[in-house]
Amino acid sequence: MKLGVADLLNDGPRHADELVRATQTHAPSLRRVLPRLSSVGVFEERENGAFGLTSMGECLRAGVPGSARAMVMLFTGDRVQDACAISNTACETGNPVYRKRGLDDPFKDPARTPEDDANFDAAMADYTALISMAVAAVYDFAPLRTLVGCRRRKRRAPHRSVASAPPSTGRSLRSGAIRRARPEKRSPSID
Repeated sequence: MKLGVADLLNDGPRHADELVRATQTHAPSLRRVLPRLSSVGVFEERENGAFGLTSMGECLRAGVPGSARAMVMLFTGDRVQDACAISNTACETGNPVYRKRGLDDPFKDPARTPEDDANFDAAMADYTALISMAVAAVYDFAPLRTLVGCRRRKRRAPHRSVASAPPSTGRSLRSGAIRRARPEKRSPSID
């Protein structure tokens, strides 16, 4: 994932040696991994030895709609895998895994890096987008006069970025079309 092989294959199939140079990886190791990923449908191994991108592999590209790259990086990353390795602790003691590491709050772990935080944020944003698309695809919103009504409330915001954000106008669904709605003075509701 971190190597960005799916992104490198976006412009077409490439041979393993090209991918080794582009990713600056250990050649024999990458040559072993690529056929394994091809065997499960992530890449496609061509007769000439080149590897191409499949529809599953497309989901591993960065910055494309429907990308699962950040989520896959999060859940296959060292931090989550290490937590899974000691998850018996939670069953044995009833305490969350992060307490075994001596932490009171998993989000205040000094071992977390800015890269970890950015990937977590990206994974949660991607997940939210995917869930939103799924809900929109299966839920019948026709009976609703107002789908979402948002307004900024005057209260202390927990983060500076939220406090400095411009007032939200929300979106409404009327007559089957989504268009900008004027801010209302009442609380949001589903009519």
